[in-house]
Amino acid sequence: MQQDARRRTLDSRTVMPPRPVRPASTRPAPAGSAIALPGATVAMPNAEWFRPLAQDIKLTAGMLAPHTLRVPVAAANAVLRSIIHLVADIRADAPPTVVWTSGANELLVMLDRTRIVCAPGFVTFALFVACDQLRGVQRIDVAFAVGSKSRPTGLLMSAFDRVQGPAIIADTWSATITAFAWEALITTAQQLAGGVGKDSRGRALVAGSIAADTDVLLVGPMARHNLGWVDGR
Repeated sequence: MQQDARRRTLDSRTVMPPRPVRPASTRPAPAGSAIALPGATVAMPNAEWFRPLAQDIKLTAGMLAPHTLRVPVAAANAVLRSIIHLVADIRADAPPTVVWTSGANELLVMLDRTRIVCAPGFVTFALFVACDQLRGVQRIDVAFAVGSKSRPTGLLMSAFDRVQGPAIIADTWSATITAFAWEALITTAQQLAGGVGKDSRGRALVAGSIAADTDVLLVGPMARHNLGWVDGR
């Protein structure tokens, strides 16, 4: 009975957050400068695609930034390699290689060679690795189906349960590599969104959507939702 009463009380005063809206405009970053992200400062010869919030724009909870970032794939890869240490959980000045272990198996991962390729609705993550059983460096691909310019899907994405690469690597490491690639893509988008600016409460913006077009990564920054309505606050 007490639970039912509390549920009725919450239901009567719950106000769902409004649908996201966009304010008027932002300003492009100056050409030939660096962009400051929460986890790194990345030199960009041409950063006109990067549009920080103007100081007079105050995004409240759930509001979208005025523009979706259209990140050229070369710029996206520069950001990815600048923040990949956050995903690997190592220092920024640590050597750019790590060794993963699983039982008796080991995999050398070359973080500084990691990159993405973008096509309409798809982001392919390329990881370069080596192991004792194979000669030379191996490229492993993880393809994510994401949104596109015409069909946005927010942060929803999907991938195959097996990576593309030599069987001896795919048999053991598919789940680990896919998880690493997913986290790297999400972290790249979050860093780009966070660099655009802060919301009206001083919190860094977050990525509300990830999509792809030909040689372009699309990131939609937005203000964090206020989830206080869940418990009636």
